[in-house]
Amino acid sequence: MASFAIPASPSAAAASLPQSASQAAAAEAQQNKEIFLKLLVAQLQNQNPTDPADPIQFVTQLAQFTGLEQTIAMRQELESIKALLEVATAPVAVPPATSPRLP
Repeated sequence: MASFAIPASPSAAAASLPQSASQAAAAEAQQNKEIFLKLLVAQLQNQNPTDPADPIQFVTQLAQFTGLEQTIAMRQELESIKALLEVATAPVAVPPATSPRLP
């Protein structure tokens, strides 16, 4: 029985990319998650009943899937924290100070 591995997740450097690139990476990770689930379900449906899949391999795949879900959730949380920090640290336009006139 062939095994299916999860594609590598986007690198942490993607957090420094513009918002649209970050959203694209998140969409790609979601798509990879869906592909993995489809492959896992197909593998379970099509396995030979007289020679089932190795249980250790199956548990390994489930652990990879769980890790992928946690990575996606962590990325979303980090992006929301980043957005909040960008708003909180945005420069505020301050009018130039005027000095008092001396008589």
